Amino acid sequence: MQISNDTDIICYFENGVLLKTHPSDECNQYHARYIVSDTKTHDMECEKDIGNIAIPHYSNINGLPNISHLLEYVIKRKAGDLSNRGMVDLSIACLRKANQLMAHSPIRWNVQDYFYIVKILVRAKRFNEAKQEISFIRNNYFDKYDYTTLRAEVLAKTLNYRRELNMDLVESDSAPNCSALSAKYRKRIYSLSGTNKNYPAMKPEIWSCGIMFFPFIEGVSKPKYCPESEMYAYNNRPFVDDRTDAEKKNYMKYLKQRILEEREAIDYLEYHHMKHIGIKSIPKSFRAYQDMKYEENNEMLNLIQLAGEYGIEIEIQKQKPQE
Repeated sequence: MQISNDTDIICYFENGVLLKTHPSDECNQYHARYIVSDTKTHDMECEKDIGNIAIPHYSNINGLPNISHLLEYVIKRKAGDLSNRGMVDLSIACLRKANQLMAHSPIRWNVQDYFYIVKILVRAKRFNEAKQEISFIRNNYFDKYDYTTLRAEVLAKTLNYRRELNMDLVESDSAPNCSALSAKYRKRIYSLSGTNKNYPAMKPEIWSCGIMFFPFIEGVSKPKYCPESEMYAYNNRPFVDDRTDAEKKNYMKYLKQRILEEREAIDYLEYHHMKHIGIKSIPKSFRAYQDMKYEENNEMLNLIQLAGEYGIEIEIQKQKPQE
């Protein structure tokens, strides 16, 4: 492809990472007209070119990449530039491509990052397309996308590494505002091998429950949560949920916030579709709608029925979170 104008900004990428911008390194990469990815040029104002951007060899990246220099992030920001200029179809094409790239990226992107495209479609009043996009994202990008599983895998590798260094003891953190399960296992010293009978043995349920662990060297390290004279008794105390009422309350707040973030796209679609149709009984703000939907009160149940009469299906929460 021939680049049409020497004044247009060009971004050069290798293995999914930005190398340079043209005509100077001071150029804003998010306004680039052309992207050259692994020697192939793509016009960011051509929907076909955007769709043809190939998945780079992310495995060849050395070290931790700068997120703002990753191909998927630049394309996602380019979508915003195109949207601001009224090129909505091109913006949507960029966001679809960004989602595809994020699924292969060395960075584990948040769930809501994938759903930004839904907001653009809703703002363009393309409600049916937005609903289809939600379904596509769920079916194609979240296979085994589970943070608990990821945390367990990462922690298992960390613990294995410490075993290789002949470090048998680790101390868990205080894990404030945690779940009932994490509360049972926090603030303790564990033996990774289970051979040091002065401390409880590490088990899969413990290192996968969400708390963090740090190396502990007996005779050198000092316990964080009890006097040294009481450390054996303290670390072998009963495994019970010892959270305060305030910690339990804060944990429920955290769960609610996480749920609202993960389902923000579908809630956004529902709310603005009802608003567009002219349903008068919806809350005045989107956040108020999310709160009402989360609580599933009588007003919400009535709204679900009313929306259904207009052909809008409200997706309700399957199960309320437990402490």
